[in-house]
Amino acid sequence: IIRKIKKDYPEIKLVLISNTNDAHYDSLEEHYDILKVMDVHVLSHEFGKQKPDPGIFKEAFRVSGSIPGETFYPDDRPDLIEAARVMGIRAYQFTGADQFKKQLSKFGIQV
Repeated sequence: IIRKIKKDYPEIKLVLISNTNDAHYDSLEEHYDILKVMDVHVLSHEFGKQKPDPGIFKEAFRVSGSIPGETFYPDDRPDLIEAARVMGIRAYQFTGADQFKKQLSKFGIQV
């Protein structure tokens, strides 16, 4: 899905926000080439803040040039979805690919 968004909607900036540490992230980069598709990575161990801290979301807005009401944010954790929604972000809980596609369609993104 991410690759299709990147190909079909090049104007959309794909930003990864991750609570991680240096060693764990290095391992992820080795095993998941999908990370290279993302335009920007906002990583807690580099930024010094973790989700749900509003600061990490604000950093993602800064680097992407986006604003909360125009941001689609999926996550599997309900507490992080709620934290994002408090900031005005369009946040959705990820439960599977079909549901994710339906959520994206609300943004006019057809994958």
